[in-house]
Amino acid sequence: MALTFMSLQELIKEDFLTCKICYDLYTVPKILPCLHSYCQHCREPLVRDRALQCLECRLQTDVPGGASSLKTNFFIDSLLELFQIKRNRDLACTVCSDAQKILTATARCLDCKDFSCQSCTQGHCCSRLTLHHKVVKLEFLAGEYDVMQPLTFLFCLAC
Repeated sequence: MALTFMSLQELIKEDFLTCKICYDLYTVPKILPCLHSYCQHCREPLVRDRALQCLECRLQTDVPGGASSLKTNFFIDSLLELFQIKRNRDLACTVCSDAQKILTATARCLDCKDFSCQSCTQGHCCSRLTLHHKVVKLEFLAGEYDVMQPLTFLFCLAC
């Protein structure tokens, strides 16, 4: 059976983007030393005596600063962003200061993590401070990908 992009997308959503506690898409995914991840707000009530136990492998972890002190799982965070771009094509510009007119985002700066409309994207690409930022059109991010096509630039800018 051929693996279509949509079935791959659903597989990724179910296996990697769903918290094992709330069974919803992750919100602020935090990673434990055992490499299991949970939503920050799901783990916070489970911290006892500045420690918590992984619900999957039972590894005990000291967290003196609470669940918020755990490292954010940026890989899952990136997958979530890509999933949300694919699912919702009418994202609002996060740069515009004009709150009375909400413009649709057409691009995303991978450095700033901002969604921007056409006008804000042009300004972003011309500014001395953001001239060398990697700006990608949303239609490219939302497009169909060949499973074998490398997407490392979306997840790891240092590679």
